[in-house]
Amino acid sequence: MASFFGEVLPVISRAVEDEESDDEFINPEFIWKPSDDSGSKQFSPNWLVMAVGAVPAGFLQCHMELTNSLGNIVEINDSKEKTIIGFYSSTCGKVIYCISSTYILPDKLWCLVQKVFEVVHCGENTRVCLLDADTVYNYHTHSIAKLSLPFLRHLKTSKHPDVPDIDALSQPNMAKGLTAAVMSYCQLNKIAAALYICYTETVLPDAATLLAFSKLTGEEPFKTSKVPKEESLSRIKLYLQSPANNQTLYI
Repeated sequence: MASFFGEVLPVISRAVEDEESDDEFINPEFIWKPSDDSGSKQFSPNWLVMAVGAVPAGFLQCHMELTNSLGNIVEINDSKEKTIIGFYSSTCGKVIYCISSTYILPDKLWCLVQKVFEVVHCGENTRVCLLDADTVYNYHTHSIAKLSLPFLRHLKTSKHPDVPDIDALSQPNMAKGLTAAVMSYCQLNKIAAALYICYTETVLPDAATLLAFSKLTGEEPFKTSKVPKEESLSRIKLYLQSPANNQTLYI
């Protein structure tokens, strides 16, 4: 089925046995592995910021002060561990940043989202901010030639206040993948959440795309953790020179 926030997985019912199918659905195993200096199993921040994909991840690494690694959510597959989401705290300790540059199969998304919110407890006043990116070729509009790249669009849950100065994502455009699953979870659980999608020519980070989200740095939760402009520009230069960041991390 589909929701306003994007594609949602069909629910597999086991109430009625399907004799014609020999396939058995197996829940993926996601576990929380705290870092050495953080033994906590659950956090209760004022803000949860999640960056999904290479461009949003690059934005956080270049513009924010991610001072403390809290741990990772890893997937266990055939006794092998694969890091899925890294968790970091802000300098003020009131914001938790999550970075995911790994593609997640659709049938694993909901289990992963549930694990995220086991690690991060969202109280009544907690807000969630999601950052994602997509190519402009997946953006549906009648006037694409009038748009200046890169550009931002947003979606929000019903509990989140209005988002100023950034146009809403209009239908038939939808969120996808992990961000769509998180937005659906937040809507169902009445959590205030907003998603910002950066539309670019390519999914590879470049100077323009790494600056696209900078429009948000003057607002919470970013303004208390952002680095000075000169430092962010220096970080962008170093980030783009790194061979590890000149390849597609998330498709």
